[in-house]
Amino acid sequence: MWANQHRWKLQYGMNNYRQEKAEAGAELILTNYPLHRAEFAFPALALDL
Repeated sequence: MWANQHRWKLQYGMNNYRQEKAEAGAELILTNYPLHRAEFAFPALALDL
């Protein structure tokens, strides 16, 4: 078996409410098809490929 693995850093919801900075969460996305940066409409949500 195989899977395309993509790392993604994302700052969630309101975890920066009344704070000077917010940490980004680290996600791992597994797909059975290739993903390309151009497929994402929002640059802030773009995968770090």
